[in-house]
Order: sequence, then C-alpha cells, then structure tokens
Amino acid sequence: EGNFNAPLPNIKSEDEVRELHDSFAYMQTSLSEYMTQLTETTKAKERIESELNIAHNIQMGMLPKIFPPFPNRTDIDIFAFLEPAKEVGGDLYDFFIDGENLYVIIGDVSGKGLPASLLMAVTRSIFRSIATSLEEPARIISAMNSAISENNESNMFVTIFAGIIDLTNGKMKYCNAGHNPPAFVKSSGEVEWLKVIPNIPIGLFTKFNFQQQEMNIAPEDMLLLYTDGITEAEAENKELYGEQRLYDCLSQVGTKNVKEVIGGIRKSVGEHVKDAPQ
Repeated sequence: EGNFNAPLPNIKSEDEVRELHDSFAYMQTSLSEYMTQLTETTKAKERIESELNIAHNIQMGMLPKIFPPFPNRTDIDIFAFLEPAKEVGGDLYDFFIDGENLYVIIGDVSGKGLPASLLMAVTRSIFRSIATSLEEPARIISAMNSAISENNESNMFVTIFAGIIDLTNGKMKYCNAGHNPPAFVKSSGEVEWLKVIPNIPIGLFTKFNFQQQEMNIAPEDMLLLYTDGITEAEAENKELYGEQRLYDCLSQVGTKNVKEVIGGIRKSVGEHVKDAPQ
C-alpha cells in the first residue's frame, strides 16, 4: 500500500520464511533510500530548471524584441526572431542606430546550452561597447576576435556577420567571419546569396586580417540574416531544410512586410520539420 516502513513480523525460525523476511527487510531499506534520493534529485532538477528559465529570460531580454524598433523612421523595416533549441542557446542578433548609421550583427556560437549562452552574452556585450568607436565592420570584428580569443580556454568560437548601413545613401559596409552568407532580395523579387569573403570565425586566433566589403542597398531591397538553425533544421528522416528551400521560400514571399517574410520562413521550416525535435 506504499508504506515502506510497515513493521515486519519477528521471525525466529531459520527456514525459507526467515529468508523471505530478510528479503522484505532489505527491500524496505532499499526503497526508503531510493525515495530519499529521488526526492533530492527532483528538487535539484526543479532548481536547475528554474535557473535555466531565468537564464532564458535574461538572454532573451538582452536582444531587441520590440518591433518596429524605430517607429519614427519610415526608411527601414526590421524584424527578428530567435527560438533556442534548448532553454538557452548560442545564437545572437543585435542592431542599433547611431546618427544615420544602422549597425547590425548576427552570430552563432559553437555548441549549445549554457556554455554557448555565456559566450553569446559576452559577444553581444563586446559588440555594443566597441561598435560606434571603431565604425568599420572589419575593425569591429577584429577587436571582438582579440577579446574573445585572448582567454578562450574552452576553444569555443563564434561565426559573425556584421554590417553598417548608411541610411542616407543605402551603402553597406560588411564583414563576414565564417557565418552563413545572407540572402539579398532585390526590389524586383530576384533572390541571390550575398557574395562574402568567408574569413574565419572569431575566437580561434588572436590575430587575423579580417577583410570587409561594400554593397549598395536600393529602396525596397531586403537583406535576410540568418543562422544555420534555419538551413540545418532536420525533418524526422534527418533531411536538412537546406539553402534551396530557403531560396524558394524567399522567391515566393518577395519583399513585402518583413514580419510576414519571417513568418513565411518559419511556416516553411515548420512544414519541413513537422514533429521532429528542434
């Protein structure tokens, strides 16, 4: 009936009844110890889950999540979405305007879980603290690389794409550090992958000559920054979503409201993945 401390009868004989008594006595002790350990384990698990939920809220709170972010401006339209595979993860994005320059960054930390989330938070904080003083994407990424690789005993790394867009003329200077090339959707609806010099992810070597590039963004053009959480989303048969499906999805949605574009991509990925775990 679940009472593991029920008293057993006192058996004085040395026969099979005594053996049965001793077996029940051993079972009582084992079950009691197991229940105690289970209670402690459950409490520890609940505490860890609570801390992970708090860490998730802190991590999500670091990223821009109010859209439209610049309601007084009509020259840009921005939307972003992040859904970690676990409670916390290593993907990051950030953007802000300084003067007439729009600074944007997207990144992906190697690994998952708490270690990746810690490096994600550090990476985003470094970007915020140095971006406006350096004013060149290559210099920004180089400074971030130096800061992260200097004491990187865990040998983790971060892929980064950083860009600075001059909102007066649409010129974008950008630097790619081992990240997925963004998709560029022209006002005509034509989709192409942005030509990037891959460089290397940050955190691997203290000194590396990161090269930057330039391009012009015309009115009604759209730039999609994403991580491999999209292209490597797996279906139940392990088939990846892939760049071609993303290309086809962008070709269909065109350059309408960017929130609808992100919604279309999420729907397309969901239809591919179905019930497979993220």
